[in-house]
Amino acid sequence: MLQVEHPKIRYCLARAAECGRLAREAVTPGRQALFERLESAWLQLATNREFVDRVDRFLEHVSRD
Repeated sequence: MLQVEHPKIRYCLARAAECGRLAREAVTPGRQALFERLESAWLQLATNREFVDRVDRFLEHVSRD
């Protein structure tokens, strides 16, 4: 589960939600597919950002020891 307290992750999730809404409202299959791909990309970016944050926290912990 994503740690949504990070502002950058919240931003990505908000953009994903916006793209999901736009996909549902799309009037053509092409635009729907485009916004679905964008939604997926934003969700992946949020996941990647969380991973980077976790690695950073781990490295900070290791460097203190």
